[in-house]
This record gives sequence, structure tokens and C-alpha cells, in this order.
Amino acid sequence: MISLTPEQRQAVEHNGNVMLSACPGSGKTRVIIAKLLQLAERVEETPRSIGCITYTNAAVEEIEMRVKQVGSNSLFDRCEIATIHAFCLQFILRPFRWAIPDLPQDFKILTREMSLFDRLVRTVEEEIGRAVQFRTFEDYASVRVGIDGLPTGAGIERGIVSASNAERYWQLMRNHGYIDFSMILYYSLKILREHPFVGRGLACKFAWLLVDEFQDTTDIQVEILNEFHRHLQSGFFLVGDENQSINGFAGARPDLARAFAGNANAEQNLALSGNFRCAPQVVLPAETLIPRVPAMHSAGAAQNYAGSVNYHHVASPVQGIADIFLPLLQHHQIAFGKAAIVAPWWQHLVPVAQRLREFDVPVFGPGARPYQRRRLFAVLAEQLGASVEAQNLLQLESPRFHRRPIASFHATISSTSCCA
Repeated sequence: MISLTPEQRQAVEHNGNVMLSACPGSGKTRVIIAKLLQLAERVEETPRSIGCITYTNAAVEEIEMRVKQVGSNSLFDRCEIATIHAFCLQFILRPFRWAIPDLPQDFKILTREMSLFDRLVRTVEEEIGRAVQFRTFEDYASVRVGIDGLPTGAGIERGIVSASNAERYWQLMRNHGYIDFSMILYYSLKILREHPFVGRGLACKFAWLLVDEFQDTTDIQVEILNEFHRHLQSGFFLVGDENQSINGFAGARPDLARAFAGNANAEQNLALSGNFRCAPQVVLPAETLIPRVPAMHSAGAAQNYAGSVNYHHVASPVQGIADIFLPLLQHHQIAFGKAAIVAPWWQHLVPVAQRLREFDVPVFGPGARPYQRRRLFAVLAEQLGASVEAQNLLQLESPRFHRRPIASFHATISSTSCCA
């Protein structure tokens, strides 16, 4: 049995479609798991399943782990927990790849970290006689397939990558037997639209779809959900917070979430307003800057936390951190691993991290890695660091057989050595 607050229980026990607004630290993952198990019990003796779509692989792993802890194996078997890309790959694109003639046979997924990505970008740029700059790779990485099948994204909007260059890049990608993440969604939507029996079959299979971080849903993702909804066989439990939408660069639009919720007749007046993570002294200025209805408040043990918010105007971030932030940590005896530095964009953090390393301060984040991110070592080092920090065993799982652990081990290395 999962302990829930009255707000959380009201959301879980609502029988119809829901779009739940959840403030930071409000226990939305707990609510999703409680709802997931409740719905899984309803379909346990039927051929139907419950789909749970999350934004990251880390969220998938967390939800799977916690469902296993509090639910039975039979309930877990009724849950399909995946990112939207993994969900579309498993249930739409791979089973029905024959519906897309342009799709390579036995296609693979191209990511930014692969050396092939760099080679394809260089090939396109060399064909037009343009020298490759450091920023060129990021511009191409930002390009995605829009809902109309045309190139879009920051690189296109800035005029660095032309539509013809993007099309050429995609052609070379497919010629090598690859597609990218945006193609997964676009081709999946294309299959659903052109072959309604696919969506009808999936709607019959999934009694409910739970969607986490719904504020970061893109237009294509919303249209995929619309293709499910049109068959009126699936319920929807959507959780998010439009004030936490941070993926506009990737096409996320919170207004689309509201539009879909309205179309699905989802209850939109339920909210989680208790923040179990932050002290009242932190919640109050946050609520003042971004008011909510109902107002966010500290809840649980956080109500008794001590905290303060201070404003300092400095000439540069590095000066502020060196002259103010680090001395404060020392004064309050706060370990480096328990302190965080945030910024509007990751680029702002690179010079800060580099300067902190000069002070022999262990740092994890942009500009902090003493190795190339695309190398295999990077993934291993970061997972080991997370395992040490969590003081728990790390379950490494095969990407092909998602639920079968292939190794379990405990790392006894310092966080500084792998995260500095």
C-alpha cells in the first residue's frame, strides 16, 4: 500500500481522464506509481495493458524499480513503462516498418555521440564547400522532422542549416541504415494516420496511458496521443507542470497539453500543491515569482527545514561563486556533493565548472568532464558515480532485453575520481 496525501489520493481515485498539475517536489512519481498499480489491478485478468510514458530512461528505471517493490509480478507484467521513443519503436515502428518504404531494413538509431554523426555532418558541409565550425554539430543535432515532415529546429531557425542540407543529411543517414529520434516519432505518426487499424489495435491493447512530464510534449507526440484517443478505447492520466517546461528548443509546447486535455475531456482542476523538498523560506519567493492556483506550500518534513534566499549582484558568475558561494558552503559545513549551481543555459555553466576544477572543487555537470562525452567511458563513469552517490547497487540492463539485469555491482571509488 502506498501512502498518499489527500491531494494525491484524490487524483489517483478520480475515475475519468485527468490532467494533473504537480508543483516541484510534490510526489508526482508516487502518484503515477499508485495510479499505475491501481489500473493494473483492473486489467490483471484481461488481455489489456497499462502504458506509462516517461520523458527519460532514468525515469523509466525509477518507476520500474518502485513498481517491483510495491506490486506483484503479475501487476508489473501488465505495465509497459517506456519513453515515448521506446514505446513507438516497440509497438508501432518496428512491427509495421513495411508501411514506410523509406525506412531502412533493420534500421538503427543515430545519436549525437556516435562518430557517424560527425562524419555525416562533415560530408554535407564539404559538399557545399563550407568549413565545419564547433557550433555546426550542435546545429545539425538540433534539427528534427516536423509534424509536416519538413526540417525544423534551432539550426533551421538560425539559418545555419538549410532545409536542403537537412534533407541531404537525412538521406545519408538512411543510406547508412540509420534514423534519428525525431524520425521515430514522425514515422510512427505517419503509420497511425495512414493505417488506422494500427491505432485501433493499440487503443484496444492499452486500457490507459499515463504520461509523465506532459508539459514537455511536442506537437507530434500530442498527435500520436490523439490517434489513440480517436478510437475512444484508452483512458489518459497526464501529469506535468507548465511552469517547468524547459524543452521548448526541442518543440515542447505546454499549450498543446491543455488543448489535448480539453479534447479528451480530462479533469484539469486537480493539483498537487505540497512541496516535500523545499523549506518555506525557499517556497515563498518561488511562489511569489510564479504564483500557482492552488498556491505551492512546504509539506511534510520540509515544513521544518531551515533555509534562506539571498541576492548578491556580482560582476561575473565565477566571482560570485568564488567570493560568496564557496565561503558560504564552508561556513555552513555543507559538502560539495550536497550543493548545486543552476543557470538558465548549460553553456553558462561551462566556464564556472572549469574554474571550480582549478580550485580543486569536484564538479559534476557541463564543462566538468575530463573526458569526451561520446566515449563509452563517459556512460560507465556517470553510472558509477550515481551508484556511489546513492549508496546502492546499480542494475545495468541490456537495452535489447529491457527487464533482464545483466550485471549487478557496487562501486567503491570516490565521486571525485569519476565526476571531477
